[in-house]
Amino acid sequence: MPHAIESRTIDMLAGVDTGTQIPITTIEGARPGPSLGLIAGNHGYEYPPILALQKLRGQIDPAKLAGTVRMLHVANMPSFLGRTVYFSPVDGKNLNRVYPGRNILYPRVDRDQIVKQGTGLADITDFFGRQIGEVRAPFDGVVLYIVATPPITKDQPVACLGAPRQAPRNID
Repeated sequence: MPHAIESRTIDMLAGVDTGTQIPITTIEGARPGPSLGLIAGNHGYEYPPILALQKLRGQIDPAKLAGTVRMLHVANMPSFLGRTVYFSPVDGKNLNRVYPGRNILYPRVDRDQIVKQGTGLADITDFFGRQIGEVRAPFDGVVLYIVATPPITKDQPVACLGAPRQAPRNID
């Protein structure tokens, strides 16, 4: 497919989830070069990125392009068709929280949850989803926040705990 635009659907076969089709466009440039992947429609009600990719598709001239652009127009088709905001109606998961990737954080606790020292706050996985570490509470406290964007880098804070103050002592 030298310097061409191809739009089609990818059939996602039924497995753990129900099957679906995902629209994709591949724009192959006239010259070799880097590849760029663009993903829209992670959440069912996020229409602007979907519309942006549709508009962008018509603005790229393959004859002037070096490399390849792949556009995944609606990554979460069940959520899009079900008009759900964040979670898939099929499995109740948020697609932004289940992408494989380098050092992905999967929280085990929620904000305002009281935890004891040593409680597992989150799991860290590698690109293939294998657990490579975990984050544990350094002291008893309450979870003030947990990172909402799961990709993390070394030494990045992933949670904040607050320690309750001790009751004041009577001074005689």
